[in-house]
This record gives sequence, C-alpha cells and structure tokens, in this order.
Amino acid sequence: MLAHLRSNPQTSEKAIQYFDKITKLVYNHGPLGLFRPFKWLWFTARGWIQPTPREPISLAHMDVWAHKSTALACQTFMLAMRAEGYDSCPMEGFDSKRVKLLLGLPRRAGITMAISIGKRAEGGIYNERFRFPQKDFIHEH
Repeated sequence: MLAHLRSNPQTSEKAIQYFDKITKLVYNHGPLGLFRPFKWLWFTARGWIQPTPREPISLAHMDVWAHKSTALACQTFMLAMRAEGYDSCPMEGFDSKRVKLLLGLPRRAGITMAISIGKRAEGGIYNERFRFPQKDFIHEH
C-alpha cells in the first residue's frame, strides 16, 4: 500500500502518514500482546483531551474490527450486484465448520456472512415489504 501511495505524486502526506505510522501503532500488539497495556493507557489518556479511536487494543478487538470492515465491504458488493441487475441476500446461521471445509479455509478463519446472489424470480417474494416508521428509530436533538 505504501509503495503504491508513494508512487503516485498526487497522494497526500496525510494518507502516507496514516499507512506508514498510524496503522503500525494501532494494529500492532507486539510479541505476546506486550503493547496492549501501553496502548490502553495512551488511548485512554488521549481520549480525555480529544476524540480518540480506542480500538483495536486486543486480538478480540481485531476480530470485531475485521468482521465490521468485511460487513461494510459486503454491503458495497451487494449494492453493486443490485446495480448490475442481481438480487442478493446476506445470511447467518449456517454450518461454518462445513463451509470452511468446503472452501479449504483454516480452522481459525472467521466467516462474516454468506451471500446468495441471483436473478429475481417471478413470485420469488414471499411477503409484502414494509418499513417501520422513521420516527421510531431516528431521534434528532
């Protein structure tokens, strides 16, 4: 990533700084997680002064971060499929062990979701669509 950014003369110095310094600090936990307590102290102290992203500090946070980032990429993929005339459906509740085996993934791999994609079938909708009122979910202050 850094080589690509540095090869483009239009890349901002902030982008290079982000990938060169900030990602190394945020995503590195050190051998055996030795940096975690120091990162926690630093993020906590800095957070008293200004808004500060406080995660990921642990490997568990890294898992959550990876799944959230992947889910956002899945959303973009699903919107792109719709733009190309395909429908999609994200799914949970599958046998992840068998999916990993089928795809040749390691045991430790996490599966965020499975997505089915296809052309919309006539009569394929089994219920009328509805939306809850926005006032029940959007609160302005």
